[in-house]
Amino acid sequence: EAPRSAPSVDKKKSSSGGGTSVFGILIPVLVAGLLYKLNDFVTSPLTPGDVLAPGLFRSKCGILSVLPESLTGCDPALLKMGTDGVLSLYAGDDLLWEMKGAVCAEGNEACVPGAVLDASGKVTIGGAKSKMVGGKGVVNTPWPFDL
Repeated sequence: EAPRSAPSVDKKKSSSGGGTSVFGILIPVLVAGLLYKLNDFVTSPLTPGDVLAPGLFRSKCGILSVLPESLTGCDPALLKMGTDGVLSLYAGDDLLWEMKGAVCAEGNEACVPGAVLDASGKVTIGGAKSKMVGGKGVVNTPWPFDL
């Protein structure tokens, strides 16, 4: 009796092999899109009707602020709404000015927490008219407010 040969196996590429390249392209594109949207929000100035909630900030340079100014050409600035009712503007590490308002009482549904810019350019913080308490720098330079 003649020896049998091993059965032949057809070595076609599996259809699942192409899926990894799709994810390899799709995930970086999604991450880049999310970073773009985040940067767009963080760098946008406050416009009438906008609310900057306590604990949040706006940055003039956005995610580029992690790079040296000599590379980006962007003068770093940060508008920060504290949880204490104080809105602060920094240029780099230097405090330019502060506005103090109020903190919404717990359970007060009518109060808008954080800083709100109205159409006339007035800022309320925690439902109260804000007052300059530190620094006398120019408030609208035009960033952080867009009136």
